[in-house]
Amino acid sequence: MLEFRCFGLGAAMAATSMLLLSAPSAADTPVEYRVDQKTFKKGATSATQLTFTTYSDAGCSAETSETVLSANDTTVRYELPKNLKLKGGTKLAKAAKIQTVLAAMPPGPIYLEVTGEGVTPLGEPCQVQGTGGGGAGPPGPVGPTGPPGTFSSATCTRVLGDLASHPSPASRILFLSATCPAGATAVGGGYGYTSLDLFTTCIVVQNVPSADLTSWEVQVTSPTNDCDATMRAEVVCCSS
Repeated sequence: MLEFRCFGLGAAMAATSMLLLSAPSAADTPVEYRVDQKTFKKGATSATQLTFTTYSDAGCSAETSETVLSANDTTVRYELPKNLKLKGGTKLAKAAKIQTVLAAMPPGPIYLEVTGEGVTPLGEPCQVQGTGGGGAGPPGPVGPTGPPGTFSSATCTRVLGDLASHPSPASRILFLSATCPAGATAVGGGYGYTSLDLFTTCIVVQNVPSADLTSWEVQVTSPTNDCDATMRAEVVCCSS
């Protein structure tokens, strides 16, 4: 059974026991690959090995790197974009996005192919990404020494909200929250959920800190009311 987590960060933090998705470094490149949701749902498992192969050309013939990750790796994320069907328009296939961060990409454009059990690309199999790092420049002059910092991971704590399941048809929105102790500030947070299925029809419509930065708030909806998942909000709180 897979557990998916999604976190937003409000400030720089030391590492904790929860998954925190910080901004990639200059040498890292976030990538995503669009696949057919139905095929991936049917064929992929937590044991599936995903191969991320990058190329420097649109024909995916000049390979630049290859990375193999487990589908259950904490650096791999999945998103289910919702297609807007216009009246009289063509019904589009449901997509899933496979996302990760690849390290030390060479300069220039990046094209990506992802292969593995259940992976059927939507559109072209060779999908364009951003650009790799431009390489390190010459070192600059040494700046003045700044004042000592006051941040310590000892002043931070992880708070878990109550577990909740998606409600009955009478209310299709699930409200989740996790609240910091008095005097602490929410600097990061998100949500976790478990399900017997790799994908569900749960749609997270809000995943943000509260206005006063004392808690983390999540709202989940299911238009078809078949969100089969138990969920909870999570927050990282720090005090000065």
